[in-house]
Amino acid sequence: MSFQRSLLILIALLPLACGAEQEEREFRDPFSRLERLVFLPAGSCLLFPLTTRPVDCSTPRALLVDAFEVTRQEWLAAASAGSEQGRPLPQEAFWGEGGPYLPATGMSLEEAQEFAKGEGMRLPTAREWIRLAAGTRAQQYPWTTVSRESVDNTSKLGFGQLAAVGVFHGGRTPSGIYDLSGNAAEWVTDWAGLVRSEEVERWEWAMGGSYLQRQRPTYAFDSNALGSVAYNAVRLNPGHRGLDVGMRLVVDAEAWILRSAAAWPTGGRDTERLRIVGKKWGVRAQPLLRSLIQEHPNLPALKGLLDGTEQ
Repeated sequence: MSFQRSLLILIALLPLACGAEQEEREFRDPFSRLERLVFLPAGSCLLFPLTTRPVDCSTPRALLVDAFEVTRQEWLAAASAGSEQGRPLPQEAFWGEGGPYLPATGMSLEEAQEFAKGEGMRLPTAREWIRLAAGTRAQQYPWTTVSRESVDNTSKLGFGQLAAVGVFHGGRTPSGIYDLSGNAAEWVTDWAGLVRSEEVERWEWAMGGSYLQRQRPTYAFDSNALGSVAYNAVRLNPGHRGLDVGMRLVVDAEAWILRSAAAWPTGGRDTERLRIVGKKWGVRAQPLLRSLIQEHPNLPALKGLLDGTEQ
């Protein structure tokens, strides 16, 4: 085993937080969700197979996307808060050993959707998921246009188990979304137009591969595939529970910001944290934030985000 691969495995096993008190404090933080979200502006994403018309995976509205897959800590926190959508799995029997920052897996599609709803978000559609991974340049891998080693937790790495979310920096997208290749496959919804109608009715899908599967491109042109495009996806029964199937949350950016901004404190360190988020979102978020500030001048937190985009 190479030194680089050994180092990656060691990092994946390291605890990312210290103690239950710190974990509880994180989930009381009003910025805990905001600081994990990546701003994805509206944009085009067109795939051009040679034998069929283009596949349009564009996003007409800006999205906020969780940079990481939902973790065990998040799932259990929802359950412990008495939330009906958080149906905890038997951690010892099903998940086995592992820290709170491993991806939560083993939920059915319905349970994943209920959890997302309880968090005020949702699962991505199949087209949105492709846009997350392929970007506006329709690159075939989340990180670039070519395959790379040791940038994702797939079977070729040889780790053989889930890794903590956000470990594989080399495999993140240019916008900062992690683990779209490997680690845990992710439930998606609405495959209409990408597969046959009877398959949409009978099956659901998880995208991105996992630690149990080989590395594959987000999509590849294949004359033998439906529509001449093969996706990095697995067809599943909606009630399927898998150790390597989890989820990622997305939400409409404008609606979520308006719904959440009133709860974000401002002043001092709080405003600085808003600016840091805005800096991460970048200039692409400026048009939306300026429009929201004009329409809702009574939400001072929006100004902090906008200031950050201008740094």
